[in-house]
Amino acid sequence: MASLQPDQNSRPPANAYEDMITTLLPALDPDLETEEQTSQTWHIEDWKKLEKKLYWPTFQCGGSTWRVLMYPSGNNVDFVSLYLEAGPKEEKEQDDWYACAEFAVVLWNPSQPSKYVSHVAKHRFNAAEKDWGFTRFCSLKTLFEAAAGDHDLPLLENREARITAYVRVVKDPTGVLWDNFLNYNSKKSTGMVGIRNQGATGYLNVILQALYWITAVRKAVYKIPTRENAMTDVAWALQRLFYSLQTSDTFATTQELTKAFGWGSFELFEQQDVVEMLQILLAQLETRTQGTPVEALLPDLFMGRQRSFRSGINFDHESSRTEQFSLLSLNIHGHRTLQESLADYVKVETWNGGEQLEVGAKHEPRDVRLGTIFETFAPILPLQLKRFQYDMSKNAMVKYDEYLEFPEELDVSPYLATDIDRSESWTYVLYGVVAHSGGIAGGQYNAFLRPAHGGQFYKFDDDRVTKATFREAVYNNYGTEDGKPSMNPTAYLLIYIRKSRLDHLLGNVTAADVPEHIVRELANEKALRADRIREEERKRLNVEINLISNETFQHHRGLDLASTVSTDLSAPKVYNIPSPTTLAEFTMKIASEKGFQIGRTRFWFMVNRQNKTIRPDYPLEDHTETFDQIAKKWRVNDRKIRLWVEVMEPGKSIWPASDEILLFLKHYDGQREEMKGVCHIYANKNSKASDLFARIIQIMSWPSSTQIILFEEIKPGMTSMLDPSQTLHGLELQNGDIIRLQKSAESLFS
Repeated sequence: MASLQPDQNSRPPANAYEDMITTLLPALDPDLETEEQTSQTWHIEDWKKLEKKLYWPTFQCGGSTWRVLMYPSGNNVDFVSLYLEAGPKEEKEQDDWYACAEFAVVLWNPSQPSKYVSHVAKHRFNAAEKDWGFTRFCSLKTLFEAAAGDHDLPLLENREARITAYVRVVKDPTGVLWDNFLNYNSKKSTGMVGIRNQGATGYLNVILQALYWITAVRKAVYKIPTRENAMTDVAWALQRLFYSLQTSDTFATTQELTKAFGWGSFELFEQQDVVEMLQILLAQLETRTQGTPVEALLPDLFMGRQRSFRSGINFDHESSRTEQFSLLSLNIHGHRTLQESLADYVKVETWNGGEQLEVGAKHEPRDVRLGTIFETFAPILPLQLKRFQYDMSKNAMVKYDEYLEFPEELDVSPYLATDIDRSESWTYVLYGVVAHSGGIAGGQYNAFLRPAHGGQFYKFDDDRVTKATFREAVYNNYGTEDGKPSMNPTAYLLIYIRKSRLDHLLGNVTAADVPEHIVRELANEKALRADRIREEERKRLNVEINLISNETFQHHRGLDLASTVSTDLSAPKVYNIPSPTTLAEFTMKIASEKGFQIGRTRFWFMVNRQNKTIRPDYPLEDHTETFDQIAKKWRVNDRKIRLWVEVMEPGKSIWPASDEILLFLKHYDGQREEMKGVCHIYANKNSKASDLFARIIQIMSWPSSTQIILFEEIKPGMTSMLDPSQTLHGLELQNGDIIRLQKSAESLFS
């Protein structure tokens, strides 16, 4: 966050240090307080003798150590580059250390102090961002030249200059001042966690947090009878969500709750009104608890009573109707304070001719008084400020951002009927402010809540929770003085709670308050997640080898070289091995396990062909390679490597001639209608297919007169008869191909 130098006409000379710091670093926001401020100046005698990169001497301010980092010829740009660097006094404080500072750096001409360049910034310095400043502080071209039309001296005269750094360290009231939140942890910083937004569900998140932190509400929700895994039960989903907020180290989600609502993608991405959401949720819970032992718990917390009345003027007539309410909607237009809005709500109006009075056979109009008075307020009092209303002149809904003050403590006794008991105080304290920023078509909701009476306000912004100042939570949400539309937040929903009931409303929640099956369910799910994480970590550190041998192939009755059913004898054998294992080490393991000679054992890497078959493609030759290197080399993203192990026959070279190809033979028994793997062979690619007949007869122990038909197994559902007169190369056979062999009909029945 940086700004340029002050206006040329109003700025003081660079050597007027007190005036400079006042000009460059003006008064702080009322929420902020200066911890310490200072200035330091350094003299440059010969600019040309400066090193390419240099640090000016360190100084102390606000409990931290500071110094200016300078690149006189630029940090890879044609500008002087200047930065402020900070650090803790003690190296051991490095991890948690931070400092919030406003600062200015000034480069000036000591002979003419009115000639200078200055830049201003503010930053949260920490171990990850220990320096901040200006890569393009001042163009190198202008250092030794006066500006065009400027008859004064240049910025550098006789290669001399001075640098002044002004530093103001600011106290951090919330722990997140000027934070970029890259590594922010809500639980670590506040002891609270947020709720992940599912799309456009910020309005739901603030309501859930507001209800959750009133512990009497949380306990009431926990008391609702629910059963395990009741996916469509809103109460069950809310209990799980509340317990997640209570125990999670990261954030909670509303997926189960919105699923219980029956919401789909459309509802998740549709912006809704936060007040309507509160009323819907309370109504659903009220319906859910009807007929249960706890059906009165939530109404006792939220339900007040108001009496609407009408009385005759100069004639005897009076009627009234009492009804319950869980929320009040208050007009703000034309009012400055919340008390004025409440007074307007209970204002008695005169309705001229509002009553037809029967006089003999006639009905004569008479004047009546109309009004509303409160019989009781619930312990929890949500107040909607009617900022969204229909404007007849515009024929549209509009948002009113006009100013309305609301107090930290609210006495509601003036709005009660005169016959209501006042032995218990009717003073309410501000618990929460739900603010809306943006226009009528959308915007964002944030909640400022105070879980402890008189304590810290916290800002709930989806999955992020931060401390908030009283000004940020209250004063900054009053609205605009001129009433003009603003993108700044304005209070839309206020939540007050009765002061005399604070111990009950904001008391402690114990483990005994939580349903046992909710604790058990989430504990089991947490354990399963931990197992999955461990398994994923194991997979990340290991590779899975699916090993096929000739024994595997000989048990196989289907396509390719092995079965996909893990329980079959023809399935690959699976090995999970540490990824740093070398091919040589794995060779020793397999040779020892199967009784192979190490020097005659080699492995072929198997690939997925485009025709959806899996075949050996090339032998692994470098025994020093690790399986991690092999996986990366051949882009095995799932860390599952398929290998075929070959044991060379005695007397034969382990590395066949370059003109030989590896082929696999399968036998199809026409009488039994059965196929199985036989073995592998090497054949010269320039030999004819008919040259294989003699070898096959020997392998199968058939009579020398046996006539043979050969097919290539190409892909699922496709084979191709091989022309015996063609060469293997001409038939386009390659390493890993499978040849199916069978007796001709004549040989089969001879």
